[in-house]
Amino acid sequence: MSADLLILVGIPAGSAAFAGIITYLLTRRDFKGPVAALVTAVAAVLTGASSLFVLYLAPFVFLVTAAIYLVIRTLFRAGPALVMATLALFCGLGLSATMMAVALSSM
Repeated sequence: MSADLLILVGIPAGSAAFAGIITYLLTRRDFKGPVAALVTAVAAVLTGASSLFVLYLAPFVFLVTAAIYLVIRTLFRAGPALVMATLALFCGLGLSATMMAVALSSM
């Protein structure tokens, strides 16, 4: 097995596992059953897929989103906090992908 294949599989899998574990630990108290599984799966898939394009920024964007969720959850109910955190995750991942595209185009 080549090192390139290990990197191509290992980084997204590690990022997805990291995001899935943290998301489940954060949301299991607020959401039960299939909703918690769906929230965990969406966060894991988004973070894992975006780590293919932006290797090191996707986990950091996820951590910032988790912090945003924790802060907003203290101010609002869990549902609106999850919606705002999801928007933050989409915007952060999109911004990090745009930053990487600009950086690579100027090389």
